Amino acid sequence: MLSILWLTHCGHSARGSERLTLLHEMMDKLSDMSRSNDEYRWMGNDEPGVIQIPLYSNKEQKIRLKVTHPRVLYQLTFAISASAKRDGAGRRPKRKIFSEEGLRIGQLDDPRNLTAVPITDGGFPLEFAPGLGIEEMRQARLSIAHVRATILCELVSVCITRSEFDDAERYLNDAISFLRAVDTIEAPSFALPLSSSSYSTSTFSSGVLWNQFSSKITLLHAHLAHALDRPAAALECYQTVMHLEDESRVLHGMARAGEMILRIGLFRRDHAPISKREEEDGKAKEGKMERRGENDGLSKSPAFQELFTSASEVVERCLQGVWGEGMVVVGRLLATALTDEVVRAKQNLKSALDL
Repeated sequence: MLSILWLTHCGHSARGSERLTLLHEMMDKLSDMSRSNDEYRWMGNDEPGVIQIPLYSNKEQKIRLKVTHPRVLYQLTFAISASAKRDGAGRRPKRKIFSEEGLRIGQLDDPRNLTAVPITDGGFPLEFAPGLGIEEMRQARLSIAHVRATILCELVSVCITRSEFDDAERYLNDAISFLRAVDTIEAPSFALPLSSSSYSTSTFSSGVLWNQFSSKITLLHAHLAHALDRPAAALECYQTVMHLEDESRVLHGMARAGEMILRIGLFRRDHAPISKREEEDGKAKEGKMERRGENDGLSKSPAFQELFTSASEVVERCLQGVWGEGMVVVGRLLATALTDEVVRAKQNLKSALDL
């Protein structure tokens, strides 16, 4: 699972796809083993999440290994599959299919759904084992909530990419509602005193899940406002993310790049020259005529020079891989927006496609 995320982050989609296929085969095999009745089944009726490995020297004895709970693994597989499928084009893109299916199988774990019907796998309810400790159940529930919030963010992202803005706003509101519900309902039980001194109750303090996703939610708000041509709201959200995140974090880099692209677009729109047809027809407004005369010295204006310097710094950091290999593509796109040369713009776009 970690290798798939790493390869996707680095831009090696082909290698990541190979490992994703192996992951799907593995989960299908584990699902078949969970429904079997032989001695090699990996999930007993009373102890889900415990693998029993028979010894060849003595088959009556088995090694019992505790692993991540199956409910977490199954939902995490859908989240990883959605993240690895970066293409959101087409009538039914796999990225959206995996995300929607991940939400469906996780309906039981939504604290807002009090009438959810338990989802079973081959007749065996994927409930928590009776022998699990209270701390283990807390960790499993928090992990499932984290995975579900990640899937909701993926759905918002793919809907924005596909210009499905109504669905994007609906999923974004759903993500905020879910995070608040988890922190409100689950957090009080997390803060119960524990007998063991090795655990800290501050780990499960109120708002822990929202604090982890607040920057990502704000960035998605910025992308949605940017796509809907709401520059004021988009700029405010971009700046909020940069304030919340450290400069070394990728979310900070994404927010900074988004702000630069938005500012460049606004600057070019406000100083765009009129077309020859408008000039010939006499339909150009007086303000546009004045901007056309100023367009020749646009690149020398102090405002453009300041914007160009700030954007160039972001491009340099992106191309150096400071925020990860995936941001190199963003750096190429931002460099394309800064240049007026057609040949250089085509080179940057081609390099972005090759990456």
